[in-house]
Amino acid sequence: MNAKFYLNFLKAGVLLSFCFYFLVFKSFLFPFITSKQISFNILMEILLIFLFLFLFKYPEYRSKKSFVSAGLISFFLIVFLSCFTGVDFNLSFWGDIERMLGFFHIFHFLIFYFLVITAFRTENDWKLLFLVSIISCTFVSLLGLPEGKLAHSTIGNTAYVSGLILFNIYFSILLFWQEKKKDFKWISLLYFIPVLIMMIEFAKTNTTGAWVALLFSLTLMFFLYGVLVKNKKIRIFVI
Repeated sequence: MNAKFYLNFLKAGVLLSFCFYFLVFKSFLFPFITSKQISFNILMEILLIFLFLFLFKYPEYRSKKSFVSAGLISFFLIVFLSCFTGVDFNLSFWGDIERMLGFFHIFHFLIFYFLVITAFRTENDWKLLFLVSIISCTFVSLLGLPEGKLAHSTIGNTAYVSGLILFNIYFSILLFWQEKKKDFKWISLLYFIPVLIMMIEFAKTNTTGAWVALLFSLTLMFFLYGVLVKNKKIRIFVI
């Protein structure tokens, strides 16, 4: 198997994981959490085998050292060590079935990180990753719209839904901005259709912390844009 096969296989696996938002096995205890996390764990463990084989066979594709990678590894190492100093090692390491946030489970997100930085290497790769994320989140939002006042969609928790939406709002803005910088076309405004749908669902989740995060991040975004933009009039107006 050549390098292209490995890269495409790893990419497909990462993109497949975004479909797990919609898994709700009602026969499971706490189906909103366990359905997704167990499926995600299995997928990450399969992909990890291929990642090791790929990097062993093609060492030139190994990711370069970075502060982000070092910071994440340090964080997970500290979390692992804290399992031995807490009051209950089993709970710290394995977590509980209600939240599945023990070290064993969250470690799979570190695997996800290394899969992403290994397989997604070009601007088009990242654009595809963001697009799949946006599309998945848009459908999560659409499924939550017919619900009552507090919409948890297929995620099962309004705070989780609003957190997911926050990231994808900015993914949409980022893709719009990238298209605008290249060759602005009216079709690029289509990126704001998912934003509109997600914002309606975001309002239905009615999560105070998420509203604070959104307003603060928007304020920061406009401030940074005002500082960094070259046009003086725009800078004064935005600030």
